[in-house]
Amino acid sequence: MTTSTKNASSATLTGASPEARYAAHHRHIEAGSADEQTWTDMVKVCLELDKGEEAVEAYRHLTSFGIRAHAHALLVDKGLLRLNEDPPDPRAACVTDADLQPTFSEEVAEGFQYLVAGRMPLLAIVGTLVFGGLFLAGGILTSLAGTIAANLVVLPLELAAYALTWAVARRVLVTSCQGYDDPPDIPPNTTVVDEAKRALVDVVIPAAVLLTPVILLRFLTTSASLQVPLLIFSLGLLPLIFSLRQMLPSWREVRPLAVARALTHARPLLPQICAVNALLFAPAALTMHLTLHQPLFLVVAYTGLLSVMPTLIAVRLLGQTFHYHADAMQGVAEVPSVKKAQPVGNQDD
Repeated sequence: MTTSTKNASSATLTGASPEARYAAHHRHIEAGSADEQTWTDMVKVCLELDKGEEAVEAYRHLTSFGIRAHAHALLVDKGLLRLNEDPPDPRAACVTDADLQPTFSEEVAEGFQYLVAGRMPLLAIVGTLVFGGLFLAGGILTSLAGTIAANLVVLPLELAAYALTWAVARRVLVTSCQGYDDPPDIPPNTTVVDEAKRALVDVVIPAAVLLTPVILLRFLTTSASLQVPLLIFSLGLLPLIFSLRQMLPSWREVRPLAVARALTHARPLLPQICAVNALLFAPAALTMHLTLHQPLFLVVAYTGLLSVMPTLIAVRLLGQTFHYHADAMQGVAEVPSVKKAQPVGNQDD
C-alpha cells in the first residue's frame, strides 16, 4: 500500500465509528502496513470498545516515546497496566506520574495541534469566516443606510457569533478537563441555542468588568503604552475567568479577589497559561485599540476575526491544565464538577 493510499485511508476514518476504525486498522495490520498512527488509534479504539487486551497489545507495537507515554497513561488509568509495568521507555527502571505528564511546552504545542484534529479546523475556519462575512455585510449596510442602521442590524448577529464561539469553547473545556483528546460532538440545534445563551452571559459579564478599566483609561490618556498592555492582559485573563465560571457554583467565586487567589494558589501553572493566552490575544487586542474610533460593529468584527482560534486554543490549554494537574488545582476549582455542565454530545460521564 502506498503512502498516499494510507493517508487516504486515514482521512476516511475521520469521524468514523469505533467499530469501523477497528475493522480498518485490522485490515492494515493483517496486510503488514500498520504504522505508528495505526497502532496509536488502535489503542484508543480498543479502549472505546472495551477490548483491553488488544489495547495493551497495540501499545506494545508503539515505538515513539512520547506516544507510548501517553498511551501508557491511558492504560494505567483504565487499570490495564500497573504504573511500572511495561514502561514507555524500556530502559527506565521506574516510571512515576511525573514521567507520564507532558511538559508545559508539550501542553502548549498540543493546544495548537488540537486545532487540526477532527472537525476543529472546520469549526475554527467557519467561525472566523462568519465574522468576515458580518464585516462585509456591515460595510454594505453602512453605504446604503448609514452607520446607525449597520450597528442595529450587524451587532446582534455578531453577539450571536460570539455566543456560538464560546459555546464551542465551553464544550472543548469540558471534554479537555475530562481527559478526552477528540473534539466534542456538535449537539442538536435546541441544545446549541441553550448553550450559546449561557456562554454569552458567562463571557460578557467578565469581559465588561475586564474592559471597563481599559475604556476609562482611554478617556484619561492617549498613551498606547498603558492602554495596549492592559487590554492584552484583560483578554488573556478572560478565558480563565470563563473556565472557572463553568466549574464553580456562583459568580461570587469568580470575583476579582477569588481569581487572584486562584492564580496565586496554582502558580506557576495558571500564570503561565494566562501569559500564553495573552500572547494569543495580543493581535486582537492591538486591533481593538487601533479601531476603537471606527463604528462599533467594525471593532467587534475585527476582534472576532482574530479571536476565534485563540479562544479555542486557550480553553484547550486550560482544560489540559485542570486535567493533568488536578492535584495542584485542588482549592482552585472542583474539576469533576465540570461534568455537571454536560450534556456534551455522546461523551460518557
